Amino acid sequence: MRSIQHYLNAEDEEKIRRAVAEAESHSRGEIVTMIVHASDHYGRLRVAGGIACAVAAYAAGLALFPSLHPSWFLLIETAGFVAGSALCRLDGVMRLFLTNREREAAVYDRALHAFYHHALHTTREATGILILASLLERRVQIIADRGIHDKVGDATWRKAAEALTRALKEGRVADGFCDAIAICGEALARHFPAGIDNPNELPDRPIQGGSSPRRASSEH
Repeated sequence: MRSIQHYLNAEDEEKIRRAVAEAESHSRGEIVTMIVHASDHYGRLRVAGGIACAVAAYAAGLALFPSLHPSWFLLIETAGFVAGSALCRLDGVMRLFLTNREREAAVYDRALHAFYHHALHTTREATGILILASLLERRVQIIADRGIHDKVGDATWRKAAEALTRALKEGRVADGFCDAIAICGEALARHFPAGIDNPNELPDRPIQGGSSPRRASSEH
């Protein structure tokens, strides 16, 4: 699993941490940020790619060397499978074979898994918000707990996702997260303003994330 430093340097991490702390200081909400390389392993793509290349290698071998011993064709097929599987590990190749629906489903499942795994559903007033960016799928997913979602609705989360998406396109990952955090923080402050008792229930620093074992949005 890739570490968070693969995507964000120490300065970026601190910038995002400060943005979360600032947003939470004005509300009784909790914001958690997460960046992952991919939301699924997509093993089926590697298998399908391997099979396709194995068949292609066999056909090419048969056309070019029809008199070869059958054992050689087995080697050719094996080499084709290995090459095809390796090729389908490349992000660009994987994107070619992933439909929009598959990307959206994978990222949503990954975000939902993270939302519960990192206990965003346990805040006192159900005001947890997860902001997740998944780079392979080029998707951003925001999930808000019922307390804040019932008061805000989808439009605010779309606005925040679009802000992060635009920044990702431009290579401004930390700035994008900060923009999204500010939008979510404004909604939290409006509906759940900070009070005397305002504990910090969840971490402010970005959460490390890699590919989910089983997938647990806006395109950029």
